[in-house]
Amino acid sequence: MEVIYCSRCHVTDVPLMKYSKGKTGIKQYYCCRECNTKRMKKYFDTRVGKKTVKAALKRANTKFPSHLRARSKLNYAVRVGTVTKPGACSVCERTDKRIEGHHMDYSKPLDVQWLCSGCHADSERVYN
Repeated sequence: MEVIYCSRCHVTDVPLMKYSKGKTGIKQYYCCRECNTKRMKKYFDTRVGKKTVKAALKRANTKFPSHLRARSKLNYAVRVGTVTKPGACSVCERTDKRIEGHHMDYSKPLDVQWLCSGCHADSERVYN
């Protein structure tokens, strides 16, 4: 049986993401979350990466205006002090990562679950 490991740090006991090289998808490689985050941060610091992010945000905001309204209302409420942002994730209790608000229902912009960036990414995969 083939052992699947991260192609960058060679760790085997963490969840891995599967990627394909080339258009045919024949050559596949696996990457752990930490290595993928480093790789993406490096890409987003480039000119092409910044342009890609800006275009994706523009597409998302025009496709889902309710999401943009809900995020804006929540950000304003946190800034004004109406809503208090906790210091720890409500799922894993981590305090070392950025805490983000997860909307289960965008029609209720102030009703959010506060998650760290890792749990928020996992919840997006589960719910969408």
